[in-house]
Amino acid sequence: MKFIKIFSFFAIFSLGISQNWSINIKAEINLWNSNNIATDYENFLGVNESALDSYDILDVPEPPTMPNNYISFYFYQPEGNENFSYYTQDIKESNQDLFNSTGKKWDAYVVSDAFGETSIEMVIDESFPNCYYKITVNEQDFFQTNQITINLNAFLPQLIEITIYDCQSLEVENIKIPQKFNFDVYPNPLNGNGKISYVLETNENVEINIYNILGNRKIVNQSVVNSKPGINYNNIDVKNLESGIYFIELKTQKMVETKKITILK
Repeated sequence: MKFIKIFSFFAIFSLGISQNWSINIKAEINLWNSNNIATDYENFLGVNESALDSYDILDVPEPPTMPNNYISFYFYQPEGNENFSYYTQDIKESNQDLFNSTGKKWDAYVVSDAFGETSIEMVIDESFPNCYYKITVNEQDFFQTNQITINLNAFLPQLIEITIYDCQSLEVENIKIPQKFNFDVYPNPLNGNGKISYVLETNENVEINIYNILGNRKIVNQSVVNSKPGINYNNIDVKNLESGIYFIELKTQKMVETKKITILK
């Protein structure tokens, strides 16, 4: 929790025309995994035709945190003004960078004085244009996923990269499907239930299998009939599995992809 961010709301109200938009970023931590929750809900990224990619008046400095039991989400701008490098609002220029595969990237950090399971959510409303987006944590990409869960260590800032790109079209028939599933499992490690995300080119039946560490015994088998083109999400239940290392396999008639997962209880 932070002191009230009055200035951020005034700046957001200035983003009024069609080429300007913002996304609210919410961070929440289960302090010490004790079911005591701390939040930081008032963070904004976005674009504006009058903004700069570097520091300008639309970028709002990060207020001080509470003395303890806090979580803080902030954008990092090393080229910011002489007094601040951390910002609760980072507005970049609305230009052609958004219409290519590189796009625009926001470097943010989340930090707390406690460890615990932490949720990062992008609140996307109807003002957001047709764009691809991804969240990157520890070099792992989460495509078209607006909420992720990570395990945060006390006093160690975790880099969160948010990229908005290819804003020309998101019609299903025009999606640029990668050669792989873009298969992700989160959280990882798991302690009960988790989620997987994957990308398909066409409607397909998907088989989800979990194997032991030797890869020779199928422990969990789950079928998803007629998964749709584009991004798909499915829950996985591992609460009956013991702690250890496993392999999760995503399989269709065309492709197979496997990831290593860890279960901690």
